[in-house]
Amino acid sequence: MRRFLLFFVVLLTMTVTISAQQQHPFEVQRLSDWAPDYLTWTCSYHYYALPTFEDSSISRHLQQLKDLKEDDYIWIDKEKSVCLPFGACVIKSIDGVSTKGMSVEQFYNIVSKSNTHKLTWIYPIDWESPKEFKCTLFLRDTPFWVQVLDFKPDEIKLHGMNSAKKRKINTYGRLGVITDDEVDWSKYHTYDFAILGSDPLNDKKLLQVIAKNFNGFMKREAKNPDVFFTVTTNTNQSISTTYVPPVVQTIRNGSTTETRYNWITKKNDYVTKDNYRTVREEGYTKSNKTVSEFMEFVILDARKVRESKTNVPPIMYQATYKRDLVNPDFDPKEDYMAVASYIKYPLEDKINIGNWLPRLGGLTPNGMFVSTYDKGKTYKVTKLIPGSEADKAGVKLNDRIVKVSVSGNNFVFTIKNYKDKHTITLPTHGQPLFDYKEHLSIRMSWINEF
Repeated sequence: MRRFLLFFVVLLTMTVTISAQQQHPFEVQRLSDWAPDYLTWTCSYHYYALPTFEDSSISRHLQQLKDLKEDDYIWIDKEKSVCLPFGACVIKSIDGVSTKGMSVEQFYNIVSKSNTHKLTWIYPIDWESPKEFKCTLFLRDTPFWVQVLDFKPDEIKLHGMNSAKKRKINTYGRLGVITDDEVDWSKYHTYDFAILGSDPLNDKKLLQVIAKNFNGFMKREAKNPDVFFTVTTNTNQSISTTYVPPVVQTIRNGSTTETRYNWITKKNDYVTKDNYRTVREEGYTKSNKTVSEFMEFVILDARKVRESKTNVPPIMYQATYKRDLVNPDFDPKEDYMAVASYIKYPLEDKINIGNWLPRLGGLTPNGMFVSTYDKGKTYKVTKLIPGSEADKAGVKLNDRIVKVSVSGNNFVFTIKNYKDKHTITLPTHGQPLFDYKEHLSIRMSWINEF
């Protein structure tokens, strides 16, 4: 029996340790199309904690959750750390070890050995020559509020607002995007327009709209650019005519009630008679205008264009839009302009933003933090204040509170754990069950590999 208990304790310890190691203070990934030889910093777990309603206040959350701030990092001490990297930065080395060819697991193993690290990183979007930065990174323990709210960043990622390869522009049209997965976009910094169509002025306007979404990542340069932007539009219009023949309809037009003398009953009877009229609609000709829109935006590798010895265009990126309309009340050129504004830089297309709403709950007057669980049917004890009334009464972390009632000046908690189901009575101290439960939203952003 003792051996079994010892084995159980060791197994439980290993499980807790492994579970803790799965959560990292930041995230790196090897992106196939962004400096693939190195690891890219894809998430710092930098959050924004804001009320979900404008007239709400975050102040009561701050009072109870101590180190919850409106704008902060979760596991990084930003006051001590210097020159922190951010999304899309390429990590060149950690603690003097090059990350070239290093796996994500090897990187995290180095991180787990200490709370202080030296990073070397670059931001490839710097056009002239990416500058190398030195970073001193200080890690801190899991914040108090993370434990209390049972906050899991992975839940944000699971339900985040992911960018899609196909963006629905409107009810009828879709923008399909295809990229070359073997292209390292971190090496392309400049672009220019290649206007090849029969409508050069409108093509130029479309390219200018698209370029606005790229200007934070690339700059325009007429002399030896890295890539060419080109756009093609095609609008086909056809008119179909249909003859609608004459239509004759008989329409009920009210009724008339008359009195008639009944010789049998020797009384007047009331008789109602429907009135009808005939309506004739003359034949006419009906015309419908059908419009088919097509737009294609392409990015070409300018270096390969200049050196190309084949007829195959070196396409790196292709966005295609198609839409069919009947009797549109707008100019198709306006639609093309709207579509152009949706086209984004490939890396930006991987940026995800997600909001996490804490479960309703809070700190009870007896020293335990609880939050709703099992779709609001029960409460889960997420934190206990040592020495509190709840702690002394035998409440344990992760206990489920399946029922709460008030009897006089006491709360009666029906608690269920893996052993049994029992009740605990604790004083209310004249306070409600929770001392905060305003709406709170926590927002994060990160980069995902498709």
